[in-house]
Amino acid sequence: MRITCAVLLAVCGLVPLASRPAHAGPPPGPQTMELEIVNRPTRGAPDTLQVTITLGERGCSSIETQRDPVRHKVIVCREGGDAVASVLSFNVERHDSSREASSHKKLHSTARMAAGQRLVVGRVAHADGANLQVTATLR
Repeated sequence: MRITCAVLLAVCGLVPLASRPAHAGPPPGPQTMELEIVNRPTRGAPDTLQVTITLGERGCSSIETQRDPVRHKVIVCREGGDAVASVLSFNVERHDSSREASSHKKLHSTARMAAGQRLVVGRVAHADGANLQVTATLR
């Protein structure tokens, strides 16, 4: 009984130490986020919007564009992280009010990204083959 208790106490004492990440230093300063939003309709050519946005140490940055009949809204927030990688949340909306293809798509995602990393933040695909894909690169 004493051996079992000693082993359990030793294991319990080591688990928190092993599960803690190494301290990587303070969060990075301002960084640039490049987003590529590609809408591929069932018919016709893909529509691509490229956005570059500066992120502060904390908080959100946003861009809204409208080029009739399409409107985009992009919000990127730095939620935390360290010197190795940032925890970012993405809110992307695309609204197309054209007569033949009216649609509204929203995407919300959170990811941990290191500088230089390229990541597909999200993808919306329809049964007819139409899709929207958002790709991000942190600089």
